[in-house]
Amino acid sequence: MSVTNIGMNQLFPTQKRVQSSSMLDVTLYLNNTGLMWESAAEFGALLVFAEHRYYGESKPYSGSKLQNNMQYLTAEQAMADYAELLAELKSDLQAEQSPVIGFGGSYGGMLASWMRMKYPHVLDGAIAGSAPIWAFPGEDPPVDSGAFAKIVTRDATPAGGSAKACAGNLRNAWKQLKEWGSNDEGRGHIKEAMQLCPAANLSNDDDVDTLAQWAQNAFDYLAMGDYPYPSNYMLNGQGVLPAYPMRAACQPLSQQGMTGSALLEGLHQAVGTFYNFSGHLPCYNYSEGPNPEGEEDSNFWDYQACTEMVMPFSRNGEDDMFWKQPWDLKAFGKQCKEQWGVTPRPYWAQIKSVTSALFVKGCNEPDLCLCSDAILSTKHSFLVTLWLVVSCIGLTSHSTPACCHDQLQLMHELAKSEQCSVHAMQTQTQCSICGTAGDPGQPGIILGFSLN
Repeated sequence: MSVTNIGMNQLFPTQKRVQSSSMLDVTLYLNNTGLMWESAAEFGALLVFAEHRYYGESKPYSGSKLQNNMQYLTAEQAMADYAELLAELKSDLQAEQSPVIGFGGSYGGMLASWMRMKYPHVLDGAIAGSAPIWAFPGEDPPVDSGAFAKIVTRDATPAGGSAKACAGNLRNAWKQLKEWGSNDEGRGHIKEAMQLCPAANLSNDDDVDTLAQWAQNAFDYLAMGDYPYPSNYMLNGQGVLPAYPMRAACQPLSQQGMTGSALLEGLHQAVGTFYNFSGHLPCYNYSEGPNPEGEEDSNFWDYQACTEMVMPFSRNGEDDMFWKQPWDLKAFGKQCKEQWGVTPRPYWAQIKSVTSALFVKGCNEPDLCLCSDAILSTKHSFLVTLWLVVSCIGLTSHSTPACCHDQLQLMHELAKSEQCSVHAMQTQTQCSICGTAGDPGQPGIILGFSLN
């Protein structure tokens, strides 16, 4: 009896309003993954990638009618879709007795683990890469709302392989924007140094704040896509970021003590790693992202963030390289009511327990503090019972030995505590873990979550 792999993945956005969320086309995710391809071949699996409702081509309505019927865009209904799909697949393939393993990255990893909790009779196990299921209010231990920004900052320091002066110069760049943004003359200097387009209006403090948020978002995305190889994943397949893009972005900010126009010119070049990936933009319009492909998807994630995906994010300018941005649930709820007519449900995603779930993450990922370590170190009844190939950067086929060493230590300890049999393999370019708890020859279905 064959195994089935079904893929569901969604990139995790970090800011509700300003940050676009890059909900990726299912084929882009399909071509940027490694683990499920390796596992499917080993188990003789059928590999299926299922698209999340409302994203990609899976839209229940067309035109303006879609925007007027957003109430059907929920994680619960998406999981129910997958459960129905599995039932039909099993029937069509005459594989009713085959177990199912779910996989996914980021939001897709959240769906994989939640589906294992909600539908344990449908999903027999889950492999969740960089799944920030600990990022919601009401968890114990409580979420650190500043965790994401801290890891983004780490990637812009020597600890992440970046220039020593980068994070400090960025802190000063925001201060420079605020200082010059307070008057017409200063805003003129900003527009010149940042090479803003003539149509990019910069006439008041609010405009300057929006510009700063736009620039900040670039670093968030560069951290989330800080892969050790060139990748088109963060750009919706419409361009390629260099290997270790955060390091590339930090190069224009590598001189100690940068100030004034030189500092903002450095900021302009740094954010160009993301926004001007082609190198062909003559100027910047801070109301636009790197390409238009993700705008609709970003809008839909905005709706999800206003209903169920209420994940607190804050920055303080001390533990991170940004400026003070406290989390304010009341203000957030007011924005959601004005934009969508909905009230956030901040405690929707509280976790109880899950078995047969494996949580993996990369060492440089901003979701680092919202994922597996917090889960696996608590007294909740989380039990790891299935181990497959694990890479340091999540579900891709690339890895780095230094990073893998730390994960190997953790996984060996976990495996020992759960009586798992673990075999580790390490080479100069790849580090992986394989093995199972129980009968490794048991046939099954590997279900993965790829949203669009």
